[in-house]
Formats: sequence, C-alpha cells, structure tokens
Amino acid sequence: EEEEETLKTDDLPDETEDSIVKQDKDTTESETVESSEPAKESFVASPKLESSLNNLIAEYYDLHDEEEALECIKEITEPIDNAYIIEKIFRSVKKENPIPLAVKLVSYLKYKWELTSEEIQNAFRNCFSTIEDDAEEFPNIPKYLGLIAGELILKEDISFSTMLLVLDFIDGGVAVKFIGASLDKIFEKEENEEVILSKLNSAGITLSKIKAGMNITPERLPRYISNEKVRNALLTVPAEESN
Repeated sequence: EEEEETLKTDDLPDETEDSIVKQDKDTTESETVESSEPAKESFVASPKLESSLNNLIAEYYDLHDEEEALECIKEITEPIDNAYIIEKIFRSVKKENPIPLAVKLVSYLKYKWELTSEEIQNAFRNCFSTIEDDAEEFPNIPKYLGLIAGELILKEDISFSTMLLVLDFIDGGVAVKFIGASLDKIFEKEENEEVILSKLNSAGITLSKIKAGMNITPERLPRYISNEKVRNALLTVPAEESN
C-alpha cells in the first residue's frame, strides 16, 4: 500500500483547519450535476441483505465473474436498492488493487441490470456523506473513490461533472484528493493540454472550485493532482475565474 501524505494545516485558511480530517451515455460533458442531498430516503438494509452482499462482493473479487455476481443479485429475496448495491461495492475498496474489478462490475450492472447513472451518483453521495470519517481510518479512501469515479466517467457511465458532487458534502483536503484523483485518471492518456482545458471548461471545473476553499499554491498542487498537463490546464484559467 502506498503511504498517504499527511495534510498540512497551512494549506487551509484558519477557519477550516479543524475540518481536515438518469444521465445515460447521451449526457454531454457540458451538463452539470445538480446539487443534491444524500439519497432522498436512506435505504436501510436488513442484516440478511448486508451479509448476502458482503459475500457476493467477496466472491466476485475471487472469481472475477460479473455474470455470476449478477445472478447472485437476482437471487436475493430481501428488499433491495440499486444505489445501495453500488455503494457497497464502492465501500468494499480499501486498497487500490480491486479498483478495476469494482469499476468493471458497476459498469456491467449498469447495462445488464438496467442500473441508471443517477443511481450510481446516489451511491457516491452516500459515500461522500461519511467520507471524512472513513478517511480517518483509511486515509486513501478519497483517492480510491476518485479513481473509481474517473474510470466510470471514462466509460461514460456517469457524467464528467459527477466528481463535483463531493463539494455538496465536504470541502478541504478530502474533497481535493477525490477530485484530483478523478482528474488524474480521466486525463492520464491525454497529451493535449488544450483538449484537457476545453473539457474542464465544458464541465465547469476550475481551479478555484476544486480547491474547495483551500489555499493551495501552484507549488503544492502536485500533492493533489499528479498529472502535470492537468495542473497546467487548470492554471491557464484566467485569474478572475480562479481567484
């Protein structure tokens, strides 16, 4: 496991130091995700359902069989919520290795289980509602969720601006790590900074927005966004938009 870099409180304004701690494939990148609360009514899973999903996900990581995982879901007799299934898959990722498998299963379910983009976004919302507490136990959780979001955006399973949903719940370092990891994944194979800048602008993603109130200097930006071309594109935004 990679070692998490400790957040420095001087990255934050004084007042925030204590806070460290159905869009389908035709959705265009210019559309933004509406601000939303966590799922309208929280789904409460029965102990039996909780156990069934835990076993199902563990078996999937062993067998790498999406079709078998779907058949197991179909056999569940307990009341079930699609967003909760996806949330459980997201929360199962405590290391970087299973991320591709988790993304593959979610993408498979979207097309074979008629999962909607909104249900995937609701799963992210539910994860965001506890992400600060989760990051205290597993510091890399924001990064891993961000990488998952980036992969799903690349597959066009969710809209580009889905990554900004995190800002409806938290700000500070945890939010920036999530967004930074998403951007790194989305643009890891893109060489043209103009293309990157155009996509960022179309999605309404600016440096001032993703900094989430933090005082991040260009020198410290690599701590959150490792892709140099993405950093350069963000820093190209006119000063009046990034202040």
